[in-house]
Amino acid sequence: CGGHTEVTYGLDRPILIGPMLGEVAKDKLIISSSAEEGDDLILTKGLGIEATSIIARERESDLLKNFSPERVTQARKYLTDPGISVLKEASIAINTGGVHAMHDPTEGGVSTAIHELAHAANVGAMIWEDKLLISDITKSLCQAFGIDPLGAISSGALLIAADHDKSDQILLALAEQEIPSTIIGQLFSPEYGIQLKRKDGQNHPLPIFETDEITKIF
Repeated sequence: CGGHTEVTYGLDRPILIGPMLGEVAKDKLIISSSAEEGDDLILTKGLGIEATSIIARERESDLLKNFSPERVTQARKYLTDPGISVLKEASIAINTGGVHAMHDPTEGGVSTAIHELAHAANVGAMIWEDKLLISDITKSLCQAFGIDPLGAISSGALLIAADHDKSDQILLALAEQEIPSTIIGQLFSPEYGIQLKRKDGQNHPLPIFETDEITKIF
């Protein structure tokens, strides 16, 4: 049983409350805490997918001063294209095999999701900045409002911790279904910490975002 709670601007009372339960065979259960040292960390689709749509919807008039109407419309549609569902890619990865853990980045972005997965599994991580997937439109909209896409809501992306010997097969299976994905890092012992190798080759702690970067537009 899982849960999700969020605060939405303009709403001062709950509008929907309901439980959802599911069953799964014990040997088929994939959870964040099952990631292992030596796993490759795969990211699908990219950073800031939902953030892109939110920016375009909430700040459309500002964006139209510097972006074409077509580009703003494209950004608005990010909720459906590439979309915020991860069911298809999760199913593909599991059926390919070698998946130890998965986590869907939401509030706090991909950076927060990596921290959550690593802490749940008690592992360290090295993330390569130059491997992080981000579309040109997401990058442009985030830059316009001083948003770090690493910490922006990224529903639609999926983190997959997979056996190193199976990760290429997972990437190929995803590519066959036209789902962008790449290996963005590797998991190590917890003593290693959670590091980000910047494009200049320097290692820094992977940022922790106490507040989602999308709040900068409000």
